[in-house]
Amino acid sequence: TLGSMNFASEASVNSPATIMRLAEIMQNKGIRPELEVFDLGMINFAKILIDKGLIAPPYYFNILLGNPATAQATMLHLATMVNELPHESIWAVAGIGRFQTRANALGVVLGDGVRVGLEDNLWFDQERTKLATNPMLIHRITAQANSLGRPIATALEVRQRLGLQIW
Repeated sequence: TLGSMNFASEASVNSPATIMRLAEIMQNKGIRPELEVFDLGMINFAKILIDKGLIAPPYYFNILLGNPATAQATMLHLATMVNELPHESIWAVAGIGRFQTRANALGVVLGDGVRVGLEDNLWFDQERTKLATNPMLIHRITAQANSLGRPIATALEVRQRLGLQIW
């Protein structure tokens, strides 16, 4: 995560020095980082890392929407963030809590990918009556993509696009 922020009940602190050191370690080990961004300031910090030569393209951004103190799960917020991404960026969309479904739909329609998982939301429905499982969340995204004619990338295709080692 490329900056500090407040969640609903606690702060997440990521100092610039820590972020730069982690980027340096990953670079030295040949690791392509997932760049988690919750707002425009975090995208700007990615550009600082690029200018310092600490990350290389293609840049993989995970845009997280719906946290109370950062960008919201709206078309305007997402479009503004995507507009600021560096050239040669690949991006996915995720949503926090009850905004996961909305953010995932934006990702299916507009993005390069979608992040789903129980880390971001434990519930399958907006009413919070049905606990989610990862297979349920993946099935919902797959069904949305299929209904829109969006192909689902294989693991090999994703690795190739990100410039990762192919096993």
